[in-house]
Amino acid sequence: MMRNPVFDVMKGIGIILMLVGHIPPSYPVYHFIYSFHMPLFFVLAGVFAKDYQGGERNEYVNLLKKDAKRLVLPVVVTQVLLILLSPLHYAEDKNFHFVFNQFLSLLWNGDAIDTKWGTVSCQMWFLLALFWTRTIFRGLEYACLKKSKWHDEAIVVICALLSVSAVVLHVKFSVKLPWEILRGTTAVVFYAIGWYLNRHKQPLWFYWLTVAVWLAALKFGGIDMYPYYYECYPIDVIGSVGAIWLVYQLSKGLCKLAPKSSKLLQWFGVNSLLIFCIHCLDRSSWLVKSIRFVLGIHVTGLYSVAIHYGITILIVIIMLNIPYMKQLYGAKKLREL
Repeated sequence: MMRNPVFDVMKGIGIILMLVGHIPPSYPVYHFIYSFHMPLFFVLAGVFAKDYQGGERNEYVNLLKKDAKRLVLPVVVTQVLLILLSPLHYAEDKNFHFVFNQFLSLLWNGDAIDTKWGTVSCQMWFLLALFWTRTIFRGLEYACLKKSKWHDEAIVVICALLSVSAVVLHVKFSVKLPWEILRGTTAVVFYAIGWYLNRHKQPLWFYWLTVAVWLAALKFGGIDMYPYYYECYPIDVIGSVGAIWLVYQLSKGLCKLAPKSSKLLQWFGVNSLLIFCIHCLDRSSWLVKSIRFVLGIHVTGLYSVAIHYGITILIVIIMLNIPYMKQLYGAKKLREL
């Protein structure tokens, strides 16, 4: 089956917004980006979810292994690289606690917990969360094999209830779980929405209604999936669908009217997994900061941001020329698109 470049462009826009969102911006920009940019990846994953037939248990196990190879293994490899690069942080602050902290993070990789060695958390939360989102959703499909008139709608409702329950457990009862199990449960509603919309065509007015809800969410809501923050859960979730639909329309227009620009965005989308992992590696190890120090690059402001992300993309390009890394992260060179 041929890849649809529109969806790769959407992921490209999403990963660029992630990079922008990690720059300390003014609050309105942050608020705008976070209203949909991470839900976008979960919704797209749901759109491409294959129907689980559930005829044999082996099918569930095989899909679980495939997801572990695609989503969990890159986290482990990147985390090992982070441990190897952690002395860069030690050279800066002369504190060995950070180095040991990375070993703990590899074992925990979940909701942030405080230890005497520092806060143990996971920068690459999205990949592990997506792994659990897919696992939970398929388990739900397996449990609901008996078809009924409202089968698909029931699954979406159950996913929404699971999502809300996970948010309440963390926010109200301070429940913390390893390996992003809880955060993956909160995201299952977005995955289910993508799955449902791919199976059931909706009228145009439905999407414009979700856009209207998104505009309301920008005013009265607010979402940040990492800290389980939902200012007004219903409009935040429904509104993100409207924003994602607008990104879809924008991506279609770019593919049709600006093929060269869309090709570059497509490259970002196809390599979003690699870009995400290198960015997380940099944020935790000060990799790019150390490279800039060695090269004697001392600038501030927007020049600093441009150079920093320029070096990040250069590292990505270098990784694309390492066969194992290219295969591990499912990456492609521009000429291969």
